[in-house]
Amino acid sequence: MSARTTVLRTLLVLFLALAGWPTRAEAQWVGLTNAFPSGFAEHCLLLTDGTVMCHEYNTNKWHRLKPDSNGSYQNGTWDAPGFTVANMPNANDPTIGCVNCAYRPLFFASQVLADGRVVVIGGEYNNLTALWGNIGFLYNPASDTWSSQITVPGWCCSNGAGSGGIGERPEVAFAQLAPLVFDYFGIPPDRASPAVARP
Repeated sequence: MSARTTVLRTLLVLFLALAGWPTRAEAQWVGLTNAFPSGFAEHCLLLTDGTVMCHEYNTNKWHRLKPDSNGSYQNGTWDAPGFTVANMPNANDPTIGCVNCAYRPLFFASQVLADGRVVVIGGEYNNLTALWGNIGFLYNPASDTWSSQITVPGWCCSNGAGSGGIGERPEVAFAQLAPLVFDYFGIPPDRASPAVARP
């Protein structure tokens, strides 16, 4: 190797070191300027309008984060006027002894539809009681309203995993804006039976 090549390599290394050439990508999590309103968020969804909808742990409450005028979620505002979320309504599921009970799911299936509505269905727990429910609702952010109750027809709702109750693992897909739920819990995908919940 010539002296000239050695000098050029040394200069290149010095240049890259002084220029601060990154050796790896570095990302950082930063806290929000405005804290979550109460309790803590356990499930969040990015809505089609760019706001974020977060479920408050063990409640029927959701909160909505609106980014600031620069698009920053870090400096966004929770539950800004016009960007609130109504509480989920009470529900009925007689197979688990739930008549007009509060729907406070944990580990549930959810999805944002193409038209902006949100489906929330099932839950391995309701009010921290293990039950694998079949309760669900559609939320419309434009009107800040929840639909009447939806259920997945033909699915039973109790007796734990694999019983037909809906937990966090089912896949939720949508054909013509109707929720289509696939329960793969312990069932090979080629034998799983999808069910459509018609709102």
